[in-house]
Amino acid sequence: MLWPHGGRRRRQRTGSLTRRSLDLSFNNIRHVPSLPSLTKVNVMYLVQNKIAKVDEGSLDWAKDTMTSIELGGNRLRVSGSRKGAR
Repeated sequence: MLWPHGGRRRRQRTGSLTRRSLDLSFNNIRHVPSLPSLTKVNVMYLVQNKIAKVDEGSLDWAKDTMTSIELGGNRLRVSGSRKGAR
């Protein structure tokens, strides 16, 4: 099971739009999960886990449905060179 400590699904109303979310916070997750079957989830919370990097393409499964993925409180680091970085 991916979220043994109480991953939650929430449904929030914002105006006339329904926003569905999945909260996987506080689960010691080390990598952004690939969950392509979650076609109705718009927001995913991965707050306070142990995610150190997000590999290029690892969120491609979410590009058509996700409006927000919250990653605060993880161990994310910028790696490699970035054009325009000083």
